Amino acid sequence: MNESKFTLKYLAGNKRVVAIFSVLVAFVIWLSVVINQTPTIEKTISLPININTQGTLAGETGLKEISGALERNVTVRVKGSAYIVSNLTSDDIEVIPSLNAITVPGEYSVTLNATKKTLNGDYSIISVTPSEISTRFDYVTEATYNVAIKADGIKLSPGLADSGLIDRGLRFNNPGEDTVKISGPKTETDKIHSVVAYVSEVGEISKTTDYDAQIVLLDSRGNELDKKNYTLSHTSVKVSKVIYKKKTVSVKATFSGAPSGFTDNVKWKLSDSQIEIMGEPETIASISKIELPAIDVTNISLDNNSVVMPLEFMGGIESVDNTTSITVTFDMSRFAEKSFTVTNIVTKNNSSNLTATLSSAIKNVKICGPASIINNLKASDLCAEIDVSGKTAGEYIVPVTIKSSSGKTLWQVGTYEASVKMK
Repeated sequence: MNESKFTLKYLAGNKRVVAIFSVLVAFVIWLSVVINQTPTIEKTISLPININTQGTLAGETGLKEISGALERNVTVRVKGSAYIVSNLTSDDIEVIPSLNAITVPGEYSVTLNATKKTLNGDYSIISVTPSEISTRFDYVTEATYNVAIKADGIKLSPGLADSGLIDRGLRFNNPGEDTVKISGPKTETDKIHSVVAYVSEVGEISKTTDYDAQIVLLDSRGNELDKKNYTLSHTSVKVSKVIYKKKTVSVKATFSGAPSGFTDNVKWKLSDSQIEIMGEPETIASISKIELPAIDVTNISLDNNSVVMPLEFMGGIESVDNTTSITVTFDMSRFAEKSFTVTNIVTKNNSSNLTATLSSAIKNVKICGPASIINNLKASDLCAEIDVSGKTAGEYIVPVTIKSSSGKTLWQVGTYEASVKMK
């Protein structure tokens, strides 16, 4: 290969090489002129404040900016070469407040500093507007408060009390609305003394009426607090002014497991044979008596001749005087008790037609009844009734009900079990 072809003299004589080199030199010269001759310009950029409490005492102690001053945008003015500055955006610059002086709750004047996010050219930051901002820091707390209803302007129409109607008071219509969760600056939440659901309407009513009530926060002097300083789980609730009707009804005792003739031969009295109840007028109209839950007669004996039974109301019915139970007392003066060993059994629901026998006698079975019957009662007069529904061949421990074959008014005291063979 002839190396002289690549000498400087050769390249200089090559028109194509000379042309390319000339273009490159011209571009470099042009770029140098542009860089050095492009005018310097200024630009204003709007961007948010970056709140970063990390590494500050405010952040370590849980202080938060609560005035919203650090949530607004500020403007940053920059200066530099036109080809750089014209392309700058809010993503290239960061505005950070100086929070080192914030150590306790209070009002502060905070300095704002702007910095470049990247060293991306020949420009400088001239100013931040505003350069300072007044803000407030505090601890943010959250608590749940009980809500009371206030509806002083709503009254029961005059004269309706004579017809048995009664003002039952105010109630919340929906579960959970009797409390409200409130969060806010501690200096503000400390002012909350009470919370009420306030009904602003005024008028007279003759039946239960629903209202919209606004949540109101009050200080210790009863002055209303500005809710804009707080965040509430809800600001309004549905409430009712309740109008009930009163009525006097009788109380009736009922029994379970009672032998034939029990109610004819056993006498009892109620601590309250009548009670006054109240409820919605249409509900009250259909009620003429209140039946007590059934009394298990196996719990009635000479030693236990009274039973306390709860009053159970349905449909929102209530006792006017807050009576919650009735004591049923039995007259046992003509009754006696005696214990027996029972060996006789009878079955019920025996669909398999198997024969049931006792594995052993049932001892110490206490029977209560009229003394005239108990004194002449024999073990042979008694039998143990067992329910064998669903039972197959085998041995079982089953509950028993003691009955008199004579059909007399007798009942067992307590509960008993027996070992039974089915075959």
